[in-house]
Amino acid sequence: MIVTETTNEALIKSVVTEPQIWAVELPKTTRTPENFTPNMHDVIWLSVIKDKELLGVVAMIPTGVNDIGVHPMLLPEKREYSWELAPLLAAWFIRSTYDKMVTNIEEEHGYARLYALRSGMKFVGIKNYSEYLYSATRQELIERWKL
Repeated sequence: MIVTETTNEALIKSVVTEPQIWAVELPKTTRTPENFTPNMHDVIWLSVIKDKELLGVVAMIPTGVNDIGVHPMLLPEKREYSWELAPLLAAWFIRSTYDKMVTNIEEEHGYARLYALRSGMKFVGIKNYSEYLYSATRQELIERWKL
């Protein structure tokens, strides 16, 4: 599996606008899949490829001076590769200049919350009564994945 930065807007759009992903990721937006344009200015997009096949994309969103939010989006038929992706995202983060990787996960997404924990992130609190906050430092991910 290869995780690499991408600026290919068509590739990003093909994943984000996939109906199952769109329904979870952007359910409250006024945008439609047809008029969606990826944010290429504030987001670092990573493509996830295995055996020359697109598995999904990851939005890495700077949330502060030293923090970056992680938001993986694997195509529904490729989600079996999520555990293979976790250490690669940790390795990408460790090579970056950020100090902490963070994510907000809505209460109803139990699998995503479990994925965050198993990936080396720690539960740090609840925001707005429904979003669970997780984070991990560089050292915590090095220890978790023995990188």
